[in-house]
Amino acid sequence: MADQVIQRVFTGGEIAPALHARADTNTYQSGLALCQNFFVRSQGGAYSRQGTKYIAAQGDSTKRGRLIPFSFNTTQTYVLVFEENKIRIIRDGGYVLTGFTPYEVTTTYTEAQLSRLIFTQDADVMTISHPDHDPKYLSRIAHDNWTLANVNFAGTVAIPGTVVIGTVGTASGAANKDYSYIVTAIVDGKESLPSAMVTHNINALAVTYGSRVSWAAVTDAEYYRVYRDPSDGTGIYAWIGDTETLAFEDFNVLPDTSDGPPSDYLPFATADNKPSTVGYYQQRQIFANTTNEAQKVFATQSGDYDSMRFSRPLRANDSIFATLKATKVNEIRHVVGLDALFLLTSGAEWIVTEGQDQVLTPGSVGFRPYSYWGSSWTAPALAGDSVIFVQEKGTRIRDLFKEVNAASYQGNDLSVMAQHLFDGHEILEMTYAQEPYGILWCIRDDGVLLGMTYQKEHGIWGWHQHVTDGTYESVTSISEDGRDAVYVIVNRTIEGV
Repeated sequence: MADQVIQRVFTGGEIAPALHARADTNTYQSGLALCQNFFVRSQGGAYSRQGTKYIAAQGDSTKRGRLIPFSFNTTQTYVLVFEENKIRIIRDGGYVLTGFTPYEVTTTYTEAQLSRLIFTQDADVMTISHPDHDPKYLSRIAHDNWTLANVNFAGTVAIPGTVVIGTVGTASGAANKDYSYIVTAIVDGKESLPSAMVTHNINALAVTYGSRVSWAAVTDAEYYRVYRDPSDGTGIYAWIGDTETLAFEDFNVLPDTSDGPPSDYLPFATADNKPSTVGYYQQRQIFANTTNEAQKVFATQSGDYDSMRFSRPLRANDSIFATLKATKVNEIRHVVGLDALFLLTSGAEWIVTEGQDQVLTPGSVGFRPYSYWGSSWTAPALAGDSVIFVQEKGTRIRDLFKEVNAASYQGNDLSVMAQHLFDGHEILEMTYAQEPYGILWCIRDDGVLLGMTYQKEHGIWGWHQHVTDGTYESVTSISEDGRDAVYVIVNRTIEGV
């Protein structure tokens, strides 16, 4: 007669057959040979998984779709159902309707491109990147009013026009000299490109004799900045003053050569130069990895997500362009911002260094390797202060975190104790549902839904697998009614269809 064993805890979840004889390990003591359509909780128990509620069918069920979360805050949340060339919107467990039909946003993304969409969000605006498309803003105006448009890096602040130059005061009789000026406008804290240059040849400026530059008003301008060529014909300009009026008088103001006007830069304007990934960090929108420059990072100006402009000399808030130099050309696949900016590449994990002030600027940016595992294109999940990512081959899942009071980052192979669930398969999608059970949900390439109960601070990660009548194709989670609701796309054959 077999011995009866009392097992008081199941936090290890389903463990690999290779561990079934390892009674000496803690994993064996808390593990299960099979955990199917059950899930484990951090307190130790194993519970039957609830069923799912039918929401609606896709617009075209013959093609694979993708679910992407959209969260303005914890109470205004949506699930975006991306299908070929369109998006449908789910809110509060049902499609947003226009009349009696689901509201749709037209896109140019094909079915094959959906898996490579990378997204990030700022309030009502989601940025979407794909290497074959211009980066786009998906903007929510109302529940049933959304727009999708290319990101405009050219700027929207009008350039001061009708710039006129003259003199004021009494000439000194000194030798003549050329003086050249340009003007910019400031609207909502954003600076325009400079006006057309104006120049005149006059007596040398003095405290009693100056240049007078005037221009036409720019709508909603808060003030204007005036720059002068500090020499003669250099094409480089330096700041000489600000004004809230439409004119500036220069009585030989000493140009500040450390402060120059902005110059335009449009890095994504041509084919093969579209960014593959995007994120946010320190008030900058971070893009990376074009077809032509797979290891290059592009950061917008600080506080201006639509501007790639820079000045000469560089200002601390200017845009940043930097190339990660390594022994291998491993493309940047994900940009993740925690207390540091991480670049997950196909061959390694890098930390973007910021100098001793821990502020990312054009003069402080650098790169330091953390580890050499590599990341797949599957979007990482954030769980508290941890990043959970799929390794490059798609068959292992790791976390990355910083221990309290530790100087370096740590990480674990989260799939090693249940490797049988991953061998011969790839993980295609992930989402972390924090409440109520702290579960990472994963779509496997054969349509099985894997779950991992994850509580890093307690050293808990236990796997469970979930099957249904059909195959799981996509998963996401959003906050609803005080907990994280998990949405899935399931491909089922019903009555032969």
